[in-house]
Amino acid sequence: AGSRGRHFGDIAKDIVSIGKTSQLSIERIVELQPDLILGFYINPEIHKLLSETAPTLKIKNIEPSPLKWKQTFVNFAEQLDRKEQAQTALNQYQQRVDKLRQQIKQKVGDKTVSVMRFYASGRVQVETIYSFSTAIIQELGLSAPQQQLPFATDKDTYTIPISLERVDLVDADVLFVMLDPDSEDNFKRYQSSPLWKKLNVVQNKRVYTVDSGYWYFGNILAANAILDDLEKYLLGN
Repeated sequence: AGSRGRHFGDIAKDIVSIGKTSQLSIERIVELQPDLILGFYINPEIHKLLSETAPTLKIKNIEPSPLKWKQTFVNFAEQLDRKEQAQTALNQYQQRVDKLRQQIKQKVGDKTVSVMRFYASGRVQVETIYSFSTAIIQELGLSAPQQQLPFATDKDTYTIPISLERVDLVDADVLFVMLDPDSEDNFKRYQSSPLWKKLNVVQNKRVYTVDSGYWYFGNILAANAILDDLEKYLLGN
């Protein structure tokens, strides 16, 4: 599945983890002696504690939808007075998308692509056309298989649960499988099933495992890392 956070590369080598949103390590934050603390979701109690360490601000105008990641990026940059740099990064991303879309059109043609995610708990889901990764795939001129479309009822339906009995929903020209940490046994359960083995995408050996750490949801770094994977597996670059 690859290491989570790989898309940050050397940028993240000196970053210290302060825990998850629901389990912040206040002690670690204090040890870092920050000059400023920014957060997306800060409850009043935590805000009060953090404010005793450094000025603490809640980032405004954050769009929760995976389809709005570009606007969220710009909103974040504006509050840091970095809007110009953010726009430059988005322009570079768009140039890369345009180039890859043309290469895929010439080399691969019109193909259907499915994306699914395996959890360590045994849960399995399909990413709809309104998910982060599938939206990026569509930017490249690729589409989801027709049998999935009726389940994407609105833009708030990012994923749909799937059982082994309905694995036909993911059959496509190409299938990307997002693996969570420790989800390999869950994936192997599907791989050993006759229902899985009879899928055209499996028989054609066009199933690729990727890291859910950046495929499920993210920012411009994650988006570019997904483009890396798409270029590698679709174009062989």
